[in-house]
Amino acid sequence: MTQRDAEKQAFLQAAGWGAARRMHLAGDASARRYERLDRGGDAAVLMDAPPGCGDDAADFLRIADHLAGLGLSPPAVLHADVPRGLVLLEDLGDGLVNTLVAADPGRERPLLTLAAEVLLHLQSAPPPIQPPDLPDLSAADWAATTAIAAEVYARAVTGTAPEAAPITVALAAALAAHADGPRVLILRDYFGGNL
Repeated sequence: MTQRDAEKQAFLQAAGWGAARRMHLAGDASARRYERLDRGGDAAVLMDAPPGCGDDAADFLRIADHLAGLGLSPPAVLHADVPRGLVLLEDLGDGLVNTLVAADPGRERPLLTLAAEVLLHLQSAPPPIQPPDLPDLSAADWAATTAIAAEVYARAVTGTAPEAAPITVALAAALAAHADGPRVLILRDYFGGNL
C-alpha cells in the first residue's frame, strides 16, 4: 500500500466509508482521480486531487460554493480534507446526457435546452471574487488549451499528432475577434459526456 493509498483509506475511515467497496471511475484531463464507493447500497464519489498537482481541492470547493450560491446544484460535499486534496462527494449517478439521449432520442432537446439554460444563468451572474487568483484567460490562453486535441486525441484516432501551433494561432485570432467579451465564469468540458 502506497502512502497515498493509506491517506485515502484513513480519510474514508474518518468519513464513515472505510469499509465501502471502491471502483475506479474514468478520470479527466487533470491530475484528479475518482473512485465510486458503494456502502451497502449508499453511493459516493472519492475525488483525489493530490496537493501540488495544479488541481487544488480548495479551489474546487470554492467554485462549488459559488455555483450553489447561484442556485445551481454541484455535487454535495460529504467530507473533505483540503490539505490532503481528498473530497468525498455525492454520487450523481451514471445518467449522462449522451447515454440518456442514446437510449431515448426524444430527450435530446429538453436535456440540451436545460444545459444551455444553466450556462445562460451562470454567465448572467458575476464571476466569483474568491479565489483572488482565479485566472482571467485570454483568447490565446484558451486557444493554447486546445493543443491537447492535436497532442492526445488526434494521435489516439490517427496514430500521429499534427503540429498544434498553426491550429492554436488560428483559433486565438478567431477567439480574439469574435469571443473576447466580458469576463464570465466558464465551466470547462461542459458537454453531454460530462453532464
